Amino acid sequence: MYKYFLKRILQLIPVLIGVTFIIFFLMTLSPGDPGTAILGASAPPEAIQAFNQKVGYNDPFLTRYGRYMVGLLKFDLGNSYSSGQSVSGEIAARFPTTLKIAAFGMLFAVLVGVPLGIFSAVKQYSALDNAARVISITLAAIPFFWLGLMMIYWFSLKLHLLPSFGISSWKNFILPVVSLGIPYAARQMRMARSCMLETIRQDYVRTVRAKGAPEKVVIWKHAFKNALMPIITLIGTQFGMLLGGAIVTEAVFSMPGLGTYLITGIRAKDVNAVMGATIVMAISFCLVMLVVDLCYAVIDPRIKAKYAG
Repeated sequence: MYKYFLKRILQLIPVLIGVTFIIFFLMTLSPGDPGTAILGASAPPEAIQAFNQKVGYNDPFLTRYGRYMVGLLKFDLGNSYSSGQSVSGEIAARFPTTLKIAAFGMLFAVLVGVPLGIFSAVKQYSALDNAARVISITLAAIPFFWLGLMMIYWFSLKLHLLPSFGISSWKNFILPVVSLGIPYAARQMRMARSCMLETIRQDYVRTVRAKGAPEKVVIWKHAFKNALMPIITLIGTQFGMLLGGAIVTEAVFSMPGLGTYLITGIRAKDVNAVMGATIVMAISFCLVMLVVDLCYAVIDPRIKAKYAG
């Protein structure tokens, strides 16, 4: 197993190289320059030119990219163009907020969506199943930023129950987590339902029932375990999407997370800030998918034997 783990870690290297090159190239193609974006269009042209020269933006693309990659090999993400602070320090201060929103949003989606999908599959064509399907389709189609705005309107402005911005207490995370997690819970509910319906129709499930096993044992010990593979895959891919969704959610709820930092960097054409935030998100997504693959081996002994071989 450790050989597979090491192999997947080494596979991160070309992924990160590709991500850095694409983002660096797109930032170069985008209109404007850091001097104009940070100092303002009304600043003297000499000051703008001097600022761009200072941060090295006037150098050729390959020169700037090579210089950045050399610093990255030394675990140096550079300094922000706009604040002058270390990008690593600013990301370390902001990333926990983004990670909390994404992790608790995923936990909410799993705890709500997966059990509902299982119960809906077990009670197929019942009133619970019909209601769950209609609600899941509706919630899956709702954009989470619109849902966040509606929750701010009702729970903050009308009912005055929860705060609508900041990170001063755990209550500040309730609305962002719920608004981000509800659409993903609906998608997980649909996936869990379809996987369970396919699994409980298999011959081995009918054999277990024929042997007189209790229905709870049939569902949770035999059917659910074999239906977990696609559900875990969906959870892994959705977690990466949640990290991206947290960018918009942080903007809606005015939370100082990595998403807000990334948006500010794009507006200011702060290449170092954008690159640093993107690299951290890319590494996080790759590590999540690595955990998903390792979970496969735990669930399915055939995959574990293959990894061992």
